[in-house]
Amino acid sequence: VALDDLDHKVYWMDDSRGAIVRAGVDGSGKEDVIKRRKVAAIAVDPLRRRLYWLSQDTRMWRMGIDDGIVEKIDLVDSDVLCVERETPQVIPPEEFPTPSSRTTS
Repeated sequence: VALDDLDHKVYWMDDSRGAIVRAGVDGSGKEDVIKRRKVAAIAVDPLRRRLYWLSQDTRMWRMGIDDGIVEKIDLVDSDVLCVERETPQVIPPEEFPTPSSRTTS
């Protein structure tokens, strides 16, 4: 599940139909955003107006929330990074951790 708190929308994966679905946080306006995709994780970047997802074949994709244009992301030369935490997050390159900023446990 991913929340766009600027547009008050929630996004989720419907594995049974291979779809990414969105609706208002109150449940109104439910609609399919992406169809026929096997999705492993999703994240939304409300400021950049983009939806990101990782497909089950480990490819990363993004879609403009306003224009619906879908692009495959080259993870070698990209402006985003999706990391697995409790919820996937989109991190801009200026916030990527550097080797000196990482802590060891």
